[in-house]
Amino acid sequence: MSGQGEMFDALTCDPLDLIERGGEVIADKSRWPQRLVDLYDVLFAYARKTGADAETAARDASARAVLIADYLGGAVVYLPRGDAMRKAVRDSEAYRRHDGRNTNVLAREYGMTTTKFYELLARERKRRLRKMQGRLFQ
Repeated sequence: MSGQGEMFDALTCDPLDLIERGGEVIADKSRWPQRLVDLYDVLFAYARKTGADAETAARDASARAVLIADYLGGAVVYLPRGDAMRKAVRDSEAYRRHDGRNTNVLAREYGMTTTKFYELLARERKRRLRKMQGRLFQ
């Protein structure tokens, strides 16, 4: 299996089945679609970077890759990258952290003026309302 269009089937492979070879723990990914292997590799590298040992990193990466595959599997999914994605994540986090009394603190923390921060809040509020309500009146 090497195509991205293939669906991951947890019934035909056990991604949590770790194999130890020469003291190195790796996940048996031989039957995984290539995109899932790529995702696992990124998750494994991140876990190692944050200090996890190889076995813990492999188990964590496998479990997270399967979780994502179960959630997104079978669908054609666009994942944004770069500045637009980072800005969207930043805006969502800022909105979530805002409690009405910490505007100035958060504006400084995110490197923007209070006015720009209020604009960010308005955009994010509008986006969330549109998501909840749909476009009823357009």
